[in-house]
Amino acid sequence: MNVKEYQQLLKRKLSSIYNGNIIDTEWRTKLSKEKAYSPRIDVAIGPFAIEERFIEIYNQMYDNPKSIFFINKLYDYHCHNLGIIKDEEFIGKLKHFNENARCFMAIEIENKVSAKHLLGGIVNASALSRVGILVPWNPGIYRASKRMIQYFKFLKNVGKNTFDTKNVLILFKEQLITAVNAVTHPSISINIGLRHSPL
Repeated sequence: MNVKEYQQLLKRKLSSIYNGNIIDTEWRTKLSKEKAYSPRIDVAIGPFAIEERFIEIYNQMYDNPKSIFFINKLYDYHCHNLGIIKDEEFIGKLKHFNENARCFMAIEIENKVSAKHLLGGIVNASALSRVGILVPWNPGIYRASKRMIQYFKFLKNVGKNTFDTKNVLILFKEQLITAVNAVTHPSISINIGLRHSPL
């Protein structure tokens, strides 16, 4: 399966949790009416806040039981992949982290990209969404994305100017599909797929 096929699979799978009519692939943002940089998100879940804010709508989407279960699964994977201890209060904090988002969820799939492109993907996923997901397509991109997230955290901890990316969760492609399946078919998704991570 290539990246384009994976995007379409994700769109179909995510429609079992969120309204399929507000899920888009290759969604290009328009940050202003002026000619400016417009990031393109690989898979995005709306509704898309272009001319208005959807703070309450995103809150309601977040609080949906299926959504909470799904985001908890994503966070479990993220903690495992980065080797960090789970913060039991994180899910509650995440809901209000980036309230003025352009979309509810942004998924960036990174394959053969430079470090600068990867950095841009992390920042876009964080800045544009309530919940950002970074999917490293290969072990090299995984290691690079992990180092970048850790570097952002280090800068914050030592009081340096930085960008807070705590709403970005790093998951492998198999883990993301398994997390969706855990919501829609819990009886066959007991194992949360940690074996898929190349650690």
